[in-house]
Amino acid sequence: TPELSYNLAIILKTLEEYEQALALMFNAFYLAPQNADWSLNIAETIVLFYAKAPEKALKIAENWYNKMPENIVAKHLWAALNGKAVDNEEEYNRLLFDVFAENYETVLQNINYSVVDKIAEITPDLNGKILDLGCGTGLAGLKLKNQQNTFYGIDLSAAMLQKAKEKNIYENLEQADALMYLQQHKNEFSAIIAADVFCYFGDLQNLLETAAPTKIIFSVETDLQTETYKIQPNGRYKHNPLYIENLLQQVGYTNIKSYPLVL
Repeated sequence: TPELSYNLAIILKTLEEYEQALALMFNAFYLAPQNADWSLNIAETIVLFYAKAPEKALKIAENWYNKMPENIVAKHLWAALNGKAVDNEEEYNRLLFDVFAENYETVLQNINYSVVDKIAEITPDLNGKILDLGCGTGLAGLKLKNQQNTFYGIDLSAAMLQKAKEKNIYENLEQADALMYLQQHKNEFSAIIAADVFCYFGDLQNLLETAAPTKIIFSVETDLQTETYKIQPNGRYKHNPLYIENLLQQVGYTNIKSYPLVL
């Protein structure tokens, strides 16, 4: 059955036998293509295999994309592995986090996710109306909510928002696109938080331009080898810190502080 093939593949993936795992995953997925989480697991396994055998992994990704060009995960992965901008990011990110929502906090705990703790450290007294941009399951709100602030959260993923809602921290939660929401609510907030959000965007100009002049606290993954930004095989973007700083100055920010950390 597809389920049996898939479960065996997961065991092989854990053992880092990526090529054999992928053979079984595809066998399962082509029989049951409605399983969106399977396609995301295939993509993750190809990325892991790419680190060990890039040419073989690229070939597998290319074959998948050629066979299923309408599959947004296959399309996204093929573009990312080739270092190309992706044209279905919003749809892909919504799917990714809808599937990821159930295990999201466990995974972050396992990898010692440190972004929210760092934000709490650098802004211990966050007052006023706060926008949690890409709020996910509400970890930033949980950590930063106090008597002097009110939290509003937006996210692309309905499943993530449901998890955030259960925390009873947010004044309002809304499923929305980040840029569109910022355009509709300009100058409405005393601060904007974007924890581990900008790594899913390449060009940040429109976002930062629309956020300005509101105080914004955000994280990015950095890469000094790229002039501006570069998509990684895993589909996340890395940005040059100078590009970020120049962009912030360009849109009107003058008091810019950066804090290096292991995300």
